[in-house]
Amino acid sequence: NIASDATAREPVPATAENVRAAMDYLNRLRAAGGTELAPALEMAAKRAVAGRSHVVLILSDGNTTQSEDHAAFRTLLAGNKGTRIFTLGIGNDVNRPLLSTLADQTGGYAGFLSPDDDVPQKVDLLRQKLLHQVAEDLELKVDGVRVSELTPARFPNLFRGSQAVIYGRYHGSGKGTLTLTGTIGGTKRTITLETDFPADDRDNPEVRRMWAWKRADEMMRRVRLEGADPALVKQITQ
Repeated sequence: NIASDATAREPVPATAENVRAAMDYLNRLRAAGGTELAPALEMAAKRAVAGRSHVVLILSDGNTTQSEDHAAFRTLLAGNKGTRIFTLGIGNDVNRPLLSTLADQTGGYAGFLSPDDDVPQKVDLLRQKLLHQVAEDLELKVDGVRVSELTPARFPNLFRGSQAVIYGRYHGSGKGTLTLTGTIGGTKRTITLETDFPADDRDNPEVRRMWAWKRADEMMRRVRLEGADPALVKQITQ
């Protein structure tokens, strides 16, 4: 809510005693007041330990209050490059754009629960993603044609049960090569795929609409995070 608190002032081992203390703390929590994530994230960021991975899990069931803008999150993200944020939004009133942006910008994952979802199943899926990262630091190179306006601009990390879909435009036609590099299963790997880029393909017109929607959505996230740059707003509205 609007104040932050912690069970410990520094990371502690996941002993049975510490786990019980954390569960007791969670069971004593009661919902009250508004929702401001920045103070809690600032506290979580200070718990990072050099040389160890740092993961923050956000559970949120509401929109942030009007006093909280994205400037605070820009500062947090800029100063905590090694922190990976996972989010779980609960209910229909949650701030989806903010939670998705926090996860995307840190290489984490955003999940959401609606009242009709199977809660134990959804929570277990998030747990599996927390425990099993499949691929990271992915980069896609396209040879044979020129590509532009790829979305998402940054290739997301992949976790168990997830997939990455990249939309974009290509200019030209003919045979081409897709080269994916990154750390997959803990090992540096390169995957190459030969494909054809047709001069005119009318079989899947919905792909154009999906690209436009994803492109506009990504630019809107940038506006929320970076501010209303006139050039960016113009691209969205045209």
